[in-house]
Amino acid sequence: MSISRRISSVSTNKYINLALNHADYIQNDDGTWTVKIPVIPGLITFGETKEEARVMAEDAVRGWIKIAKQFGDKIPEIDGCSVM
Repeated sequence: MSISRRISSVSTNKYINLALNHADYIQNDDGTWTVKIPVIPGLITFGETKEEARVMAEDAVRGWIKIAKQFGDKIPEIDGCSVM
């Protein structure tokens, strides 16, 4: 017996927030911060401060979604949600 999951369609802003909930923040030896978001393939960015890295990650997710839509790439579900 298969169990079907209900997928919710959410706004881009909500999807970005879901992605950021999965972000891994790593402080580098030089004091800068690297952010990896494993739920978005290949998404990695950095900033001079942790807050700047978070802002850069938000911008990177937004850009990743835009390009994925433009080229018809699959956008992964996050926590049972897909982006509109």
